[in-house]
Amino acid sequence: MGEKRAKRWKIVLFIVLVSVGVAIAIALAVLHSPMGPVKTEISPGTTFIDGPLNPDGTVNYVAALDAEFAAGITAENNAAPLLLKALGAGMLEKGTRAEVLDRLGLTEAEISGGPHFVAWEQRKRLPETQRSGPPPQPQVSSTASVDAAGSYDVWRMLREGVVHPDLEGWLDTNKEAMRLVGEAAKKPRFYVPLVSRSNPPILGDVTKPPVREFKYLRDAFSARILLKMRKLDVVGAWDDVMVLHRLARLVQQAPTSIHQLMAMGIEARAADTGIILATRCPPQPA
Repeated sequence: MGEKRAKRWKIVLFIVLVSVGVAIAIALAVLHSPMGPVKTEISPGTTFIDGPLNPDGTVNYVAALDAEFAAGITAENNAAPLLLKALGAGMLEKGTRAEVLDRLGLTEAEISGGPHFVAWEQRKRLPETQRSGPPPQPQVSSTASVDAAGSYDVWRMLREGVVHPDLEGWLDTNKEAMRLVGEAAKKPRFYVPLVSRSNPPILGDVTKPPVREFKYLRDAFSARILLKMRKLDVVGAWDDVMVLHRLARLVQQAPTSIHQLMAMGIEARAADTGIILATRCPPQPA
């Protein structure tokens, strides 16, 4: 009987303590709740960035981050305009495209002329004469045929000595766009203005540099390297290896983690393809 009474008192005490704690928390919340309009005080207690400010007194983090990445950018050292001309306006979001182009000193007409890079997966839209090559070759494995090959598969097939029938026509179609990418890769900087669709601006919806397009370029250049190697165009193959290395360093300058991962992927492909080129090609005369 005594044990039951002691247990009951423990439960009652626990409930009382919890109730008191909740009451204190509510009281503190009420006491510290703002009464009326709030004015944000910019100080080390709220942020390490003190400007620029939005009309409501909050920090415009989009403008602050953009200013950091834009430092030292000029029309001559920025690779973005050439990449836009190679890839087309589609690499930018429609809602903010006009402002991004204006801040880069470009017009829609300048980047819409083409010829723009055509992704491997979009090659079926090309005329037959632009995508057909040698007769189809056998399956690489029991699960992946040349008809179902994606851009990564095309590179892997080349490593195994199989040339996709569409490859040379596709690369020839993209020759001018890839030339522009090669020129862009020689630039030291890569900057696409950060523009928010919101007012006041927020980082969650800013225009970001493309990611998917860089994957397409990686696959195109790495495939062309191995194709040039087969034709013993060693100098041309090494030129394309360097384009990939430089492209990785440009993509790495974009302000998002996904671009850092893409840069690592491009760098890894450049290294892998360079190793194949260095170990399989006969030495060239000095």
